Amino acid sequence: MPTTFDTPGATNLAVRIGAGRVELFSVDGHHTTVEVTPLTDDESSRTAAETTRVESRNDPSGSTVVVEQERSPGFRLFGREPQILVSIAAPHGAHAHLRVASADVASRGRFGSVRAKTASGAVELSQVSDADIWAASGDVRLGRVTGNAKLHTASGDIQVDRLEGSGKIRSASGEVAVGEALSDLKIHSASGDQRVDRVSSGRVMLQSASGDLTLGVARGSSVWVDAKSMSGEATSDLDFGHEPPRAGGPHVQVKATAMSGDVRIERAPSERSALSSTS
Repeated sequence: MPTTFDTPGATNLAVRIGAGRVELFSVDGHHTTVEVTPLTDDESSRTAAETTRVESRNDPSGSTVVVEQERSPGFRLFGREPQILVSIAAPHGAHAHLRVASADVASRGRFGSVRAKTASGAVELSQVSDADIWAASGDVRLGRVTGNAKLHTASGDIQVDRLEGSGKIRSASGEVAVGEALSDLKIHSASGDQRVDRVSSGRVMLQSASGDLTLGVARGSSVWVDAKSMSGEATSDLDFGHEPPRAGGPHVQVKATAMSGDVRIERAPSERSALSSTS
């Protein structure tokens, strides 16, 4: 049965579960509703859902809604981890701190800062102000980030449609795709391709031990480029001679290094296209 709390002021969500799924929705108003249900039809999952702690703490600065799965030796049935579904509808702009062992995380709507750590599971957020995501094994996909992003995966792909603040992205094994970056961006990967469709200003650093690097620079931005590959080609289709830098105009500083892979710097299209190829 859903539980609804009055959450005036700033709303913070603190979620900690083992296996399953967490779904966040932003809504109008000043109330937060939490529902915990079994994700699979077995006794251990039903017990886990029934015993998950759900509470709200209010103070002058705002409200904190806590959802924490109880851990006990009886949770496992024949070595199988119980799985629960946590659904939370919170006011627009709510902040979230999530720690999950083996669960997917998804949000719809507009959230504030989101911190998530998962050992195994995908993270998909539609719009957040800031993101700090660490995934040991799982893909990370962000729609719009209006602030800064710090993303890390040991094994999994990373995709960001639009990053308006600065970004630091690290991937040990997986592809990285950024649709549009409006500020400083640093990407490092050990194994996997990197692609940034469009940048218009800021410092961009791309580094890969094994993988191709592709960067699109917006037309009208002046560019400084330092690109090299140890065992691949470094190419650019920028026509510097026909596009002199404008005084006071946007400027992009690029440093791209690949140990094994090609590096390509190109002009971005006038309008950013959706990343349908990596959806």
